Amino acid sequence: MSHPTCDHAPKRVAAVLGSLVVAGALAACSGSTTPSVVQAFGTLGRGSPTATYNIIYTFKGGPDGAVPMAQLVDVNGTLFGTTFGGGTTFDGTVYSMTTGGAESVLYTFGSKAKDGEAPFGGLIDVNGALFGATYESTNAPTSCGAVYKITTAGAESVKYLFKNSPDGCKPIGRLVKLNTEIYGTASLGGDSRGDGVIFQVTTGGTEKVDYTFTGDPDGSQPGAGLTNVSGTFYGTTASGGSNNAGAIFSFSPAGGEHIVHSFGSGTDGVLPFGELVDVSGNLYGTTESGGTHGTGTVFSFSPSTGTEKVVYDFGASSTDAATPSGNLVALNGVLYGTTRFGGANSDGTIFSVTKTGKEAVLHSFPSIPGDGGDPQAGLVNVGGTLFGTASAGGMFSRGVVYSLVP
Repeated sequence: MSHPTCDHAPKRVAAVLGSLVVAGALAACSGSTTPSVVQAFGTLGRGSPTATYNIIYTFKGGPDGAVPMAQLVDVNGTLFGTTFGGGTTFDGTVYSMTTGGAESVLYTFGSKAKDGEAPFGGLIDVNGALFGATYESTNAPTSCGAVYKITTAGAESVKYLFKNSPDGCKPIGRLVKLNTEIYGTASLGGDSRGDGVIFQVTTGGTEKVDYTFTGDPDGSQPGAGLTNVSGTFYGTTASGGSNNAGAIFSFSPAGGEHIVHSFGSGTDGVLPFGELVDVSGNLYGTTESGGTHGTGTVFSFSPSTGTEKVVYDFGASSTDAATPSGNLVALNGVLYGTTRFGGANSDGTIFSVTKTGKEAVLHSFPSIPGDGGDPQAGLVNVGGTLFGTASAGGMFSRGVVYSLVP
């Protein structure tokens, strides 16, 4: 008999993009809630002789949460994250975790009327409080998601409930703060086309739609959060653009929205899903598919020249990484990320890539019984150690939190 999480949360993302990112959430629901392996996890160090990998927490799928899809956030040495499912209501959770792996559930979604449900995106720290968005909400019939605030002690309050039109529906990416406002994207809704929106919301909960996407040749279905570059936001859409293969756009409250690159020409990438990262004035990101081998790329984009180029094509060998969906993180001049597939066991990887395109697989999931799989989120750097989540796998098939020292 399947766990309630499997029947409730992950399947709902499939309606958003039809993206490969959905498959991992579904795969996380295929296992039993009873562990078949009792494994004491130590230092694994698989994939690279210099990388040290550890599982620091395994989700059980009950009150503690299940299917972690979002990037973690570091707040003064404590990690905070969300799970797409699990919790006492099976609508997802917000949790805190020490870097040593002690987990505490701060809040279970769906605990009250007009609450958020199924958080997909990660959290941001705004003056000591955390803000995030949920993919769904209990405000039927629209159930289009919510923006919420939660204190580090676990006091949650809904700031805004999406209605679909004209304000958007199904936010997936992280929020970002600029001046006194919080900005984000909703992957659907906005108007009858349903191509998504860019929105802003005050910390008090007043929402405003800044831009409604219109589809080819404009962007459509933004699945990632926005990246602030000197007051101008950059982001990606998973669809739309002149080739209907996704796009990079710029946006400023004063200057509006502009498509600055359309994916899908030649051996370019297709289907950008992760958030962009700014490294010394250049933006780096990933596409889930496309490239020379059809299994995704790492790309760079220069805001100053408007030039995009493929930095690395995944799938160069049978054990190479494949299909990235999370954002990259820079550490000591090297980019690190995760892929959902590929690696020695075809269950995903942690990889590094230099800005000149030299790539290495640092860890292949699963290395041992009970290891995680299908990592859909990017990594966070805490004092030189990278922390991340895998949406599937673990002893209970409900996902894990791990660390990696490059």
